[in-house]
Amino acid sequence: MSVSPVISKSLPPRLAQLVEEWTGRASVLTAPAKINVRLKVEGRRPDGYHLLSMINCATSLTDTLVFTILQEDTALIQVDPPMDIPTAVGENLVTKAFQAFWREFELSDSRPGFSCVITKRIPIGGGLGGGSADAGAVIRHLVSIFGDALREYLSLPEGQFAARINRVALSCGADVPYSCVGGLCWVGGIGEQVDRIRSSELAPHRVLLSVPPVAVSTQAFYDRFRSDHPSVAQSLDQRGRSFARNPDSVSIVDLVENDFEETVIRLEPLIGKGLTLAREAFPRGTALTGSGSVFFSLVGDAQEGNAEALSVRLSSLGIRTYLASLNFL
Repeated sequence: MSVSPVISKSLPPRLAQLVEEWTGRASVLTAPAKINVRLKVEGRRPDGYHLLSMINCATSLTDTLVFTILQEDTALIQVDPPMDIPTAVGENLVTKAFQAFWREFELSDSRPGFSCVITKRIPIGGGLGGGSADAGAVIRHLVSIFGDALREYLSLPEGQFAARINRVALSCGADVPYSCVGGLCWVGGIGEQVDRIRSSELAPHRVLLSVPPVAVSTQAFYDRFRSDHPSVAQSLDQRGRSFARNPDSVSIVDLVENDFEETVIRLEPLIGKGLTLAREAFPRGTALTGSGSVFFSLVGDAQEGNAEALSVRLSSLGIRTYLASLNFL
């Protein structure tokens, strides 16, 4: 828990009124974990960032945030259960998201403060986007409170406002723009391109999330990936992009693929052992998510027995499992 100094207030009248109305009012926010149903590398920018094509989907596994606006420019963060997550001002993604929101609209010198109690259920370092989900939940909440007033104050068309919110999100991390949208989306570039995928034909699926007792450092992963792939050919993910345009053209199970999997397994062989067991039970629809340690299996109708049997086998390796739902909306 940390506190920053009180600063003077000079917000525009309508924004100041909203701060007053919301001060002390606790809001419960949900922050869903995501899986990368598909992750393909389409190239690498000169600055080293990888260009990706991803099909992301939210799950029913969520963090919960109790978020309260404060009059003073204070950042109070509590994590429950206590764990090794940065809570100092400027380090936690919730704080970064809150500060970036006001900075984008040149209101940093008059912003309010907040307190936030984060109940963590999303495993850390697994590729499920827990920190990004928390940041996205806060940005969505701030937009719901202050968005209309900001648009009016700055005379911003809706499209320009949305672009600036996307910029806020991207400044907090590559997964945050998607987390601000959620559901089923195609995500491209370095994470800034987010297109929602809508279809009434997608069959509901459950997903078995498998969490090994190891975490994969993002820095260690990318160092190894660049070493393994000193050059990356430019290549569009036609299959993923086609699904984004026409989601009824292919079963979502047949999209499952992750270009990062081989490198992650080299870093942590236990993940490879778990994936082998998972693919014996679910030959289609099993892959790593992100560049973390968690892998998943899509569970269709009448396959929950397979999921239970797999959970028992994985537990012998110390791998925990969660059976969750996919949220396409």
